[in-house]
Amino acid sequence: MAASLSVSLRHRILDLDLTLDLERAPVTVLFGPSGSGKTTLLRCLAGLDRPADARITFGGEVWDGPGRHLPARRRRIGYLFQEHALFPHLDVAANVGYGLVGMRRRDRPAAIEEALDRAGAGHLRDQPTRTLSGGEAQRVALARALAPQPQLLLLDEPLSALDAPTRARLRGQLRSWLVAAGVPAILVTHDRAEAMATGDRIAVMVDGEVRQVGAPAEVFSFPSDQLVADAVDMETVVPGVVLGTEQGLVGVDVSGTLVRAIAPTDPPDPGSDVLVCIRAEEVALQAVADHPRDSPRNHLVGHVRSVTPEGPLVRVLLDVGFPLQAFVTRPTRDDLGLAAGLPVVAAVKAPAVHLVPRTPA
Repeated sequence: MAASLSVSLRHRILDLDLTLDLERAPVTVLFGPSGSGKTTLLRCLAGLDRPADARITFGGEVWDGPGRHLPARRRRIGYLFQEHALFPHLDVAANVGYGLVGMRRRDRPAAIEEALDRAGAGHLRDQPTRTLSGGEAQRVALARALAPQPQLLLLDEPLSALDAPTRARLRGQLRSWLVAAGVPAILVTHDRAEAMATGDRIAVMVDGEVRQVGAPAEVFSFPSDQLVADAVDMETVVPGVVLGTEQGLVGVDVSGTLVRAIAPTDPPDPGSDVLVCIRAEEVALQAVADHPRDSPRNHLVGHVRSVTPEGPLVRVLLDVGFPLQAFVTRPTRDDLGLAAGLPVVAAVKAPAVHLVPRTPA
């Protein structure tokens, strides 16, 4: 049976329609700000909430619909909450086997062993729960969710309870565990790095609606509208007016500065109000003396307003006729001598400039 999920839902703040092919893209991320309805959607999928107006089907089976509500216990769903919620008085194996209600006693050790192996936690089997690190506890919680052999796995901010270094280390590992488990998963997060590291597909939720669904790189670099651009924390979003299209490039006036973008299939008309979206990692900085005159890139002359270290990178706020942000490495900062007031040139390739219609204020 194909792992397809179809949701049409009106419940509390939710007003959405969503169809997912979980066979082609086994890990789907629900991404959006707090309060956007991500956890409420998970609860509806799990059968913990009973919406009055909903149709939810999985693999052809109706979970919710007119006169129909399949109880949570019959949906065969594994649910991994923000907190690991492991029982401290039980060892790892007993925690993993806790939910195997109805399974014959002689079959439980094999089921526990299999679940631990699928979560990469087989070596923890006999450890007391209280001795586990945060990352180890996360693996055990995942194994417990996998032990009853669910057909769908739901994860609600699974790494949020961990400290920052552990969370960063486990982002990539979490995807490996999920893929190895062989169970389609829907994961909730509002952390961009976590979404990029784990998801085959991302569904952006804003105010109870699904605004965009696509591959992670597509969604984060090319938001479909202003709400999505805000939700994915696009570093530079500035208003502009379309000047026209020539040789496959759309020219946009941004506060008196010309910015060029690749023309879409249906280019905007001259005079159209748009938002110009640019990811900070797409901005390369150059000394003014190195400014090439014949490059196809946008070369925006301006000066540095501030330089702020952020982990291994440095965020640089520029004034190029409009506010523009860039991420550079520490060696680049040192080589260019970046400091407030320094004249620089910001180089941005036209394909990295994304235009979305501007919503009237």
